[in-house]
Amino acid sequence: MVNKMRKEYDFAKGERGKFYRPEAKLNIPVYLDQEAFVFVQKIASEKGITSSSVVNQLIRNNMSQFLNPDGSIRQTFQEDKTNYSE
Repeated sequence: MVNKMRKEYDFAKGERGKFYRPEAKLNIPVYLDQEAFVFVQKIASEKGITSSSVVNQLIRNNMSQFLNPDGSIRQTFQEDKTNYSE
């Protein structure tokens, strides 16, 4: 059964912010290419830590090389247009 959207919805009795939780933690997925994934997994396995911990540490260790003295991001890399989610 396919549900069709109505032409209009009445939000008169809606409650703004009903499901908003400022303390909620947002986990954003990161898609790695195969070579990077294998590299991260190998380190995680050898150290007995999660792959997320490895990625976070690698990023933290290299953040300063991508920042200008004023804290803005350097224009040093080109956007990777590879679609890893396919």
